Amino acid sequence: IEIFTAMADKRAKLKPELVSWVCKQIIGNRRLPEKLRICAIDFLFTIADTKKKQLNTNEHMLKEVVETALLLVPTTTQVALDDEPIQEVTLWLVENLCINLKPKKIYPVLFEAVTNLINSNDVHRMNTGFLVLGSMSEGCSEKVKRNLPNPIMNTLIP
Repeated sequence: IEIFTAMADKRAKLKPELVSWVCKQIIGNRRLPEKLRICAIDFLFTIADTKKKQLNTNEHMLKEVVETALLLVPTTTQVALDDEPIQEVTLWLVENLCINLKPKKIYPVLFEAVTNLINSNDVHRMNTGFLVLGSMSEGCSEKVKRNLPNPIMNTLIP
């Protein structure tokens, strides 16, 4: 994973297939050790920092990164990077994506996911939606302010 992270730091264009593989085969594989999965999350942080243009132009890759991050938000395991819970590390990734990418690119992807999570009947998914909404508020604050009353507030206050 450290090799992939080093590759992401280079100027070369990153293969979307590699990002997809890391998301599905490493981060999404709960049978793998948590420390390995967290190293893969660090790879996504590096992508958010160094491959902004590529994420802004490749909607499929952006969605895959976001969907992978959202799968990890409910995780409250205490094993994580620098002894931080995986949930916090993942929410920092969401915040980092919102700060580094164009709001017009990242916001629709996240807002659709947040709305679906909050509108679910599962308490854990609803909680995940609100945690992600809070994490995206710094980088996408203007878009959140404009869209917050609908549909999220309609869900909370019928």
